[in-house]
Amino acid sequence: MTLPTPLKNSLAYQQIERALLHDTYAHAYLFVGPIKQDIHDLAFFFSQSILCPKKKIACDTCSSCLRVMMNEHPDFRYYNGAKKAISKQEIDNLQIYFAKTAVENKQNHRVCFLENMDNASLAAQNSLLKFLEEPSDGIVLILSASSKVALLDTIVSRCISIHFSHYDLCNIQQTDLLQNIQEEDIYLLSSITTNEVEIEQYKNSEEYISALKMLQEFLHNEEELLVDYHILFKPKEKEKHLLLLKLFF
Repeated sequence: MTLPTPLKNSLAYQQIERALLHDTYAHAYLFVGPIKQDIHDLAFFFSQSILCPKKKIACDTCSSCLRVMMNEHPDFRYYNGAKKAISKQEIDNLQIYFAKTAVENKQNHRVCFLENMDNASLAAQNSLLKFLEEPSDGIVLILSASSKVALLDTIVSRCISIHFSHYDLCNIQQTDLLQNIQEEDIYLLSSITTNEVEIEQYKNSEEYISALKMLQEFLHNEEELLVDYHILFKPKEKEKHLLLLKLFF
């Protein structure tokens, strides 16, 4: 699908594009924020790209790309909990369907977009958690939510979070305090605070530096991170530990 220019210029898009070009996308993503149309559009674009047989970035013209947009591709599943909450039965059915190999995709890729997952029941979320704990090869799950609050922490921790925000990064970079801070850092830190002083403080914190290192390791080998976290990253002080987790997730 053709994305609007502001979305293509966003850091959210750049993160997804980078993962596609380098074949480093994870098995689960959480698109979170108030801009629901951008989240919807980028999720479908991401799904098209993963399943597109011609290019790493969706060509938007092949049969695969067109059928994803119409929700008719056999290796793509889409559920929207906006009007009716996504149910436990739907999640259970999804797991059964994705237990099989891909119907068309030669790389065995299968994609599911669960939109407005924050409206799902606790039973549905627990069922999804089991799915996330034992991911099958080739499956990519995309969840969306207005905020992380309504989701189980254990679900959030198993997803790569992509933040969509109305926060004006251009304006904040023009402030004297933050003019020398990279846009990527402001974007990541603005997910936990929009206070310029706090952003500047967090940018130079040991916890933020550790969170970036953890993210890099997670993208390359999430199993190693589970071991290294306790050895290399976990702070002894409770407050610093909580801050590190908040920055990472």
